[in-house]
Amino acid sequence: MHGAQEGRFFHGYYGHYCYLPLFLFAGEHRLCARLRPANLDASAGALEEVARIVAQLRAAWPTLAITRRADSGFCRDALMTWCEAHDVDYVFGLAKHARLIALIEDELAQAAAQCAATNAPARVFAERM
Repeated sequence: MHGAQEGRFFHGYYGHYCYLPLFLFAGEHRLCARLRPANLDASAGALEEVARIVAQLRAAWPTLAITRRADSGFCRDALMTWCEAHDVDYVFGLAKHARLIALIEDELAQAAAQCAATNAPARVFAERM
């Protein structure tokens, strides 16, 4: 970011002044773009935007299956609860922590083996209830 634009804030994770834009996509189609200051939680405003867009999609296609995918910044109870109450499936990333690592030891070993065998990044997915 260059200059002292209104709404910019220093964000410790990124180590500089920035904004935290919110984008929602369906495939390659941008459904929402909001410029937000960086002094907010990463998920701020996401629930309202998702609710608005899901209502519009369901008005046009009532039986449409919708899956919301987001990174760990959006893994919040309010978003997951809303999705469950409105028949929206979701896949959210989780920030790494000791308890999670203990739960996915087998998947981490599978990914490491795939990476070693192919010399390419590997992803292994897991579901825990």
